[in-house]
Parts: sequence; structure tokens; C-alpha cells
Amino acid sequence: MTSTPIDVSSFLLPESLQTEFWLALAEAFSTEIQNIKNYYGPQIAWEYYTRNILNSNYINDPTGTQQLEMFQNIAETFGADIDVSLTNSSTILAYFQREIKAIPFKIKRKTTYLSYQYIFNSIISNGFNGTGFVYNLFYDNFNLVRAIDTGTTGTNIASYNFLSPFLGTIPLYYYASLQNSVNTLDSGLFLDNATNPWYLDIRITRLSTHHLAIELVPSQLQTVNSVNYLMTEPYLDFLLRAANYTRKCTEVPHCGVQIALLTDQSRFYNNLNNTYPSYTVPALQANFAVTQNFSNSPNLFTMFAYIVAGTGNQPMFAYGSVPGNINSLANQVYMAPLSLGEVQNVSNFYMINAHISNGQVQNYVLGYGDGSTTYFAGMLPTGNIIPETMTMQFTTSKVLTTVTDDGYGNIVDGSYFSGTVNYTTGLYSFNFFKTFTSSQELVSTGGTNVINKQLSNGNIKLNTFQFTYFLGGNSYLGICNSSGQVTGAGIVSGNLTGNGYLSVMFSQSTNVDNIFCNYTYLQYSTPDSGSEILVTYKTENNLPITELGLLDVNKNLVAYATIPPCLLPNLPEYYLSPVLFIRNS
Repeated sequence: MTSTPIDVSSFLLPESLQTEFWLALAEAFSTEIQNIKNYYGPQIAWEYYTRNILNSNYINDPTGTQQLEMFQNIAETFGADIDVSLTNSSTILAYFQREIKAIPFKIKRKTTYLSYQYIFNSIISNGFNGTGFVYNLFYDNFNLVRAIDTGTTGTNIASYNFLSPFLGTIPLYYYASLQNSVNTLDSGLFLDNATNPWYLDIRITRLSTHHLAIELVPSQLQTVNSVNYLMTEPYLDFLLRAANYTRKCTEVPHCGVQIALLTDQSRFYNNLNNTYPSYTVPALQANFAVTQNFSNSPNLFTMFAYIVAGTGNQPMFAYGSVPGNINSLANQVYMAPLSLGEVQNVSNFYMINAHISNGQVQNYVLGYGDGSTTYFAGMLPTGNIIPETMTMQFTTSKVLTTVTDDGYGNIVDGSYFSGTVNYTTGLYSFNFFKTFTSSQELVSTGGTNVINKQLSNGNIKLNTFQFTYFLGGNSYLGICNSSGQVTGAGIVSGNLTGNGYLSVMFSQSTNVDNIFCNYTYLQYSTPDSGSEILVTYKTENNLPITELGLLDVNKNLVAYATIPPCLLPNLPEYYLSPVLFIRNS
């Protein structure tokens, strides 16, 4: 809404007073009146609208067109982002009216639990089946971790009905920045024959942040085109827009989907709920069980070291059957280490509180080194890769190397690796070697008719070798073909091996002049035998995560779950938050 600037001189000053003094005074009055209007105008407009226009009986408007236009003007005046994407057209006017009335509430309570509860209630009133929670995120020196009220969550688990979804972990509303989380400041010393290290110093702290985890927890699935989804785009889009409007500029919202699954140590996905044979959680069509690799350990971080996710599913085993082995995910695309704050004992359960980034392939196992293979090619799990987001890690001679893409489809590290990737298709070609050029390497000081010389480098490209020599005061060029035969004027015989041994016989003695050679050669960085070659990148594609897993410190799969996919846009603010509970006895 715009207004015409106030000009007192145009209608208050008679012609006789339109002198320089009076015009300047009128201009000053105009400026001050405009300032007052700018300051008090929204308040006056608000009082007018709330007293009159928000009363649906104020005007004769059977279709509601005029009122809706007025509501939109009010929202624009106060910078309110009113999202009607979830609202039924028959109730849009009433919804707008309610949201307009809520503007002062939202402004006064920015980034408070009440403001987020209002958002959750709005989503639920627009058809979402479930609940919502907002968590403070702390940094435990490795990951951002949600602050969870483990006591209340444990009480809820004890009374959990296994025929319905367990609706979420309870936030720790009175989270403080100092919590018990031991971080050592040195590597530790071992006294005599002790097995446990003794540390010179420790730091007991967690770092609070301005990051917030704002999560929807569904109790029913959503169906789109006859496909069941854990979450669909409209609800998270609504959540993100509303969270951005009600945030303070220093807060960073992360909007996610939480699913909590419980199991015991039986290896059956429905042992806790064997009256319903199809699912661990029937309403969410989700299954969860430990595998044959699971065993209790006093060290939680030995038992649960990694969270993994994939886009396939493995067969699982129901109560009463003979459980088979599950050793891996069907199509793993994500692996991330679990940090100290993400693994806890809660009541009678181990709780793994994880986070899976949206649209990110992380630590995908491209292959394994065998000590000899230097070339890998194939197709990555997805195309539409976002340039300058790809990293690749491999281990050579027990040294971890990380290489990145340059934004143009090339992957280089400046030493012994080169490769290309097609961002659109995901086609890759990686060489664990690189070509180098040796120039002006001294072969001989001359005055001889025989050269037997081991060159400085092996893995030579034979047809790139050439050298300059002198006979009878004339300069000649010797070359090598791809078979290793060396030829040139005055050369009786000559040979070069791939490992760099040169043998040449001349028809006469060469002049006493330095003989130099040039050639190209390869340097290898073959991945160590048994080591993983890992790739991480962001994709514009939706990654429909349908399987989850937990790995122990040796990367054995100790627990496995299948869930319906989420139908989400690829935005970095979105994520999947699995909370996995395993009975600890």
C-alpha cells in the first residue's frame, strides 16, 4: 500500500505568504507530519482493520472478495507471510482472518516455543496427522545434536502402545550450554599395564548454538498417486515458510521429518507386536529389527558407530519364522559417523538420535582397493550432481587422500589422481595415476658409442621418449616407438623398457657433449588393498530413503529398518531424523 507524500505548502499557504521563509517552514512541517504518519500509520491502520474489517459483518461482501483483498493488504503492510497452500478454498477467508489476528502474537513471540507450537497447530488443523517438536541443537565437537529430554522420553517409551506410532522424542526445553560431555585435550597416557588411558586434562562442555531442529512427526502416511509417503512437500514447505517468518535473524531453522522406531534383540521386526505380523509400526508401514551381528557391549560407540541409509529394501523376518542374515543395505547411498551426543541409554533402551541430510549422497562406497587396480569407471547412484559439492576419499600407503571436483566435471588433487564426472548423468571415470613430463634429464656426457642408463622414472609412455645427441659435430634426434625400439641417425640398435632402462649403440663415438632426453611417465596412487573408495556429493534429485541401518565400529550391520519414502524438494534445510530404540536387555 502506498500513500502520497504530505506537502503542507500546497494547500495551507496563501499566495501572499509563499515567501522563502514560510515555504521553508511549511517544508519542515511537512517532513515532521510525514514522520509521524510513518511511525503511527501501521498502528492506526491496525486498529481500524481489527475493529472494522476483521468483523465479517462489516461490509456487504457475499463472495468475500473484498475482505480477502483487504486481508492481503494487511498482511503485506505487516510483512506477514500467510501461506494458504494447505487451506481448503471454502475456508480460506476464515483462515486469513485468523492469521491476521495472530500477527501481534507472532511478532511478540518470535523464536519461542509458543510460536512454533502455533505453527504445528496450524499444520495439524490443515489436515496433517501427527505432531511437531522444536529442539535446541548443540554442537558436541562433531555434529549438531538435538537436546532431548531423555527422562520424559523414557517414561513415554515405558507406556508405548506397539500398535501405534511412538510419536517422538521430547525436547529438553530448559537446555543449558553446559552439559556433561567429556572431550579429552590430549591423547592419554597408559600407566604400567593399565588398559584404560589416563588423561592430563579434559573439557566437560557442550557448545550451544542458534540452530533449531523443527520437526514434524507423522502418525499416518500420506498418499499421492496411490503411493504411500512418510512426508510430502506441502507440509514441510509450510513449516519452513512459517518458521522463517517467526524466526529472529540470528536463529537458523532446520526443518525435518522424524520417525521413531522401537525393537528388541530378537531379530524379529514384530516381536514386540506379534499380534500384527506385517509391520513393526502398522500405521507407518515401517519395520525395524537387529541383525545377526548385534551383540551387547559396555561401549555404546563400539556397538553404534555409523548411521547408514539407502533407497532399496531387504527382506526382514517376522515373529515365529527362522531369521536369516542381513549383512548390508540393498542400495546404500549414505553413511555418517555417529557422535557422542547421538548415542545414549534411555530407560531400558539404547537410543540412536541420528540425522540424514536431504539430497546428499554421503560416503557412497564406489569400490574397494586391491593394491593393483588403478582405473575405476561406472555410474553414481544419481545424476543431476551439484557442481563443486563432490569429494572423494581413498587411502594409499595408509595415508588418507581427499580430492574434490572443480565445478567443470574434473576431479584432481595435483599429485597422482585424475578423473572426470558427468554432472547430469553421474557417469564417472577415475584414474589413480597421473601423467608427468621429465624434461632435460641427463643421459650421458658423450664421448661414447654405447649408452646403458636407468632413467629417473618408470612407467614411461614409450612413444613420448626422445633425446638429442651429437655425431661428427652435427646434432641428431633419437626417438622411441610404442614397442620400445629407439632409432635415429647413426644408431645401430636401441631399446627402452617401460620401467625406464635405456640401451643404445651408435655406429661411432658421440661428441663430448651432454645428451639430454625428454619423456612422459605415470605416477600411481593405487588404493590400499581392502580400503574403501568413498564419494560424497549433493544432488538436485529427490533421494527416496527407504532403508536405514546401524553399523558397529567394524562396519558390520547390527540393525536394519525399512520405511516409506519422503516426497520432498531438494532443499538443504530439509532432513530425515530417524530415532532408533533398541531394548538393551
